[in-house]
Amino acid sequence: MKKDDTVGSTAIFPKSAKALTKLLENVSKRLRSKDVDEQLSLRVVHMSLKLRLEHLTRKRKAGDVKAPAVRDRVCLLMGISTRTYHKVVKEYLTNRASYTTEKRGNDTEKDTRIPNTKTVVIAAREFVREKRSKQERVTAQQVLDFFDHKNWIVVPRDNDGIYEKKAFASAYRSVRRWLERNEYRRGKRTGNIVMKAHVAAKRDKYLTRLYANRALPAGERKREVYLDESYIHQHYKKNVDSLWDPNDEQDIQVGKANNKGNRYCFLCAIQGPDPRVFNHSMSSNIEKMKEEEKVLLSVLPQGERGGIVNGTTWTFCPQQKKMHKGDYHKVFNNKNFLQWWKEQLLPNLTQPSLIIMDNAKYHCTFPDDVPTLNLKKSVLQNYLQSRGLPFDDKETVALLKERVKAQRGNEKMMVELLAEAEGHEVLFTPPCHSDLQPIELLWAKLKGNIGRKYSTGTTMTVLKQRLDEEFTSAMGWNESIEGFIRKANWKAAEFWAKMQAETADTVEPETDEDSSNNEGDNESDEDGLGDVVGV
Repeated sequence: MKKDDTVGSTAIFPKSAKALTKLLENVSKRLRSKDVDEQLSLRVVHMSLKLRLEHLTRKRKAGDVKAPAVRDRVCLLMGISTRTYHKVVKEYLTNRASYTTEKRGNDTEKDTRIPNTKTVVIAAREFVREKRSKQERVTAQQVLDFFDHKNWIVVPRDNDGIYEKKAFASAYRSVRRWLERNEYRRGKRTGNIVMKAHVAAKRDKYLTRLYANRALPAGERKREVYLDESYIHQHYKKNVDSLWDPNDEQDIQVGKANNKGNRYCFLCAIQGPDPRVFNHSMSSNIEKMKEEEKVLLSVLPQGERGGIVNGTTWTFCPQQKKMHKGDYHKVFNNKNFLQWWKEQLLPNLTQPSLIIMDNAKYHCTFPDDVPTLNLKKSVLQNYLQSRGLPFDDKETVALLKERVKAQRGNEKMMVELLAEAEGHEVLFTPPCHSDLQPIELLWAKLKGNIGRKYSTGTTMTVLKQRLDEEFTSAMGWNESIEGFIRKANWKAAEFWAKMQAETADTVEPETDEDSSNNEGDNESDEDGLGDVVGV
């Protein structure tokens, strides 16, 4: 990220032109019809003088330079009209004074039809929030009905209790203007997505095991190893930031490729620093944790740093049968993954490790004696009998499947059995939390480097050569890979701090004496408006 993109420590300018345009429209709208005060006048004059001085300086050095359009540039950047610009500059050049405008009559604050108070704003926000939590559609007319019920806007009705047509149209316009002033939006909202309970439970379980390992003494901690798979197409490219000349009409644009071409699949494992000499910071303060880990990493010997696990890199083209292990139609499957697990991963782990990966289907293969759920009734019965679980011979296949499914949750998978036999453990990342898997950032860097080298002459042979070169280079990306792992750790620390806060947030039960003394304090506060939370 460029330094110019950041403002302070948290604010970041959007990366897309569409997002920037929305922000610019918002600011321009708020600037419209604003008064010109002394400060604005001085800034306009300052910018004009600065631009003209730079022009004259360049002119002496580089010869004759065309005079810049200072007025247009200042008006564009300051959001003022050319008419205002001339008034400001004329006043300063003539009298060395600042041009200001008098308050317009319409600028004086007036009472609005809908009270512009904090009470109304919060109540409307809670009304809309409650409707949306039930997945109900919310419209301006519903807000009007709510305001009418609260007597914040009065709309006459006829004998049948229906709004009078003309009065309703006027009130409806007022409500829409109120919603616009308070920046309400219509349509789909992104962000603030509710985490499903079972996903949150898996995340908390993951964090508990992760931090339990980090809390062990140095000699007992397992080294954290992350693995994942990815692929890259023959025509994968990164040319969106390429230079181009808008005045070159002969620069013909090539349309989108008819297809992405064949693909190369790849897989490897990365590991964090040696836990026998490096201990992750357990601080709940993220900034403090960053500083502590930065100091610890700076003194680590090279051999104990994080990076790619030697011998775990595997690349193959699914369309070339000689290069893959197993059924190429599925690209990665349980057969070729387990072969890689046994032949390339486990033999290259030099110390007890905590192997962290997602729960892809081919990662979660059970031993042969654990049946799948699409077998005959007799097979399911034999499995339950082998585990000492009772069942009724008259139970249907559907009921037996439910029993088998529940028992499979207690069975260990092949990767777990093979890892434990070598002194390792397996930990699955929770669904919908790719930000806890640092190897995703390695794939982004590796594929980005390859995509920037793309040309129309890129063949599968060239792609394989570039892929091998990148993996060779990645063996020396120790510092970058440690950075990827630290970034995932920071996100884990945020979740862990919230989890600890929720655990500590307990309420002691009241005694009988407390209950009697506080009697009458538990009445509901019908007028309470609660916390201010975004709609």
